Amino acid sequence: MERWQQFGAFFGRHMAVFVPLCVVVGILFPDVLGLAKPSVPLLFALMTVQGSLSNTVRGLFDLLKHPRPLFVILLITVVIMPVFARVAGGVFFGHNIAVLCGLVVECSIPIAVASIMWNTTYGGNMSLALALVLVSTLISPITIPASAELLLGQSVAVDVLGMMRDMAVQIAVPALIGVGINEFTHGWGQRAAAPVTAPASKLLLLSIILINSTTIAPFIRSFKLEYLGVAAFVFVLVVLGFVSGVLISRAFGFEMADTLTATFGCGLRNTSSGVVIASQFFPAEAMVPVIMVTMFQQTFAAIVGKLIVEHLGKKTNRP
Repeated sequence: MERWQQFGAFFGRHMAVFVPLCVVVGILFPDVLGLAKPSVPLLFALMTVQGSLSNTVRGLFDLLKHPRPLFVILLITVVIMPVFARVAGGVFFGHNIAVLCGLVVECSIPIAVASIMWNTTYGGNMSLALALVLVSTLISPITIPASAELLLGQSVAVDVLGMMRDMAVQIAVPALIGVGINEFTHGWGQRAAAPVTAPASKLLLLSIILINSTTIAPFIRSFKLEYLGVAAFVFVLVVLGFVSGVLISRAFGFEMADTLTATFGCGLRNTSSGVVIASQFFPAEAMVPVIMVTMFQQTFAAIVGKLIVEHLGKKTNRP
């Protein structure tokens, strides 16, 4: 068992190396690895169960008593980032409406389910992480059309039932299972089960990144030189998302767990939803910036998570 946990710790320390490696492998072998795409919802669900083993009903109620972090993070993701994407994107890509639409769509979609996995990996506030994904998804049928209409002048319909089904399978039900195990076993889930299953969760995370990276392959093959500017802007946009999470955490005095959750919440978006919305309601080129985000956000999550833990961990351990 000790070797198993050491194995998981090794992956945890080197996620910043393994994540981009998985992205590259996924791009190189999309035809083979893409066959595993149907398994991704199940892998997400297993990750959510593992992460929820350390949760309690009391922790969920405490979040309701102190909802400020939830509201602040949602303000960043629902209002500030879409407006910034529209204003800054308009300066650089005002001549290309399709790309501009893609930028706004990417910043308007819900927080990624993957943020839960990163919180599990680095020790974020799981109650807050689960709430952020659920709430941002629940309000997206209102916020996405509102952003499209106000910022782009485009009417957008959202597949409410489809998104609710995905969230139920990948988040809500697995989270209830994890919390239920911990509650009914009087903390055994947190004390014993979570440490044993933690290494497996890291392997699941890498597997999901590996499989999802196959979606980037067609874009890489048809890459145009003019998209280099879009890639640079998207990279800055992703970085600003993570940085905004760190900045608001410092401004409001968040603890390390909440800081990690705020950072991942502000930096990670559900690109699958973004691709669907961009392809259905906007010109085909609108998918370009949405797909580009996939190339950057997981790798940056690994780097930022490690930096936060190392920096705040040393700061917290000072006598």
